[in-house]
Amino acid sequence: MKNILFPLLPFMALCVVILFSCKKNDPFHDSFEPNDSRHAAGNLALGNPVEAGIGEDDHDWYRVTVDNDDIIDITEIALTDVSANLDAACNLYDADGNHFYGAHADQGMDFAINLASRGGAYYIEIYSYSGRNKGYYTLTVSDTDSNDNYEPDESFGNARQIGSFPSGELTGNIIFEASGDEPEGDWEFFKVTVGAEKKISFHVAPDEEDMILQYELFSSDQLALQDDPVIGQEGEALSGYYNNYETEETWFFVKLGGKPSNRLNGDYTIAFTESGVDPGK
Repeated sequence: MKNILFPLLPFMALCVVILFSCKKNDPFHDSFEPNDSRHAAGNLALGNPVEAGIGEDDHDWYRVTVDNDDIIDITEIALTDVSANLDAACNLYDADGNHFYGAHADQGMDFAINLASRGGAYYIEIYSYSGRNKGYYTLTVSDTDSNDNYEPDESFGNARQIGSFPSGELTGNIIFEASGDEPEGDWEFFKVTVGAEKKISFHVAPDEEDMILQYELFSSDQLALQDDPVIGQEGEALSGYYNNYETEETWFFVKLGGKPSNRLNGDYTIAFTESGVDPGK
């Protein structure tokens, strides 16, 4: 399996090319024709496979609408049952017809594109990469519901609440890179309550040895508490803390980001503990 991760805003897509055996050998004039341009694109329903065919110099266009409630999630665009002679290719376009990704495979090979987005309308163009080959394919566009159950938690206003300690190991998933290079990625925010004259420590660890984590700390009024984010190496766990030297309860925020592994796994665990403040102030 070959995994390709690439940055793209406001869309993000991951391409996984998978080789399979072929089942069909002859093209046909399918029921979506004529759909040879974006303006004549056929409407697809999520989860419903479409069996279609490509003729010589033929291009099949489809339109699909994805509703992710403005939460980053994965939509799979899969081409299967590709005929032995067909070198299938796929281009993706936004609602205005702007091209933002393309993928292709050798003759007879199936493949899938995982589109990470917050939702919207997209156009899909299927064709023979060489322009000379013909054949069948099955196109299926599916919701994967891949993000964790704590979404939305991508801002101060909807941060995950942490108020009892020790918290035990909490789980989460960074579904797409969130970093300085990908500011619109899948950030995870935590709002952590700190008792009077208490210290909160936390430890966050990636699930995969090549996943990269990073975090920033913010005060209760959402001001940065450090000049730069703390960024780990591949597979490195990170730790941090916050001292409340005041005689009243307060809170702080952890903004967690990072880059999922090459296997597209962004799972992590995080734990919070409480103790007395550090001496010295």
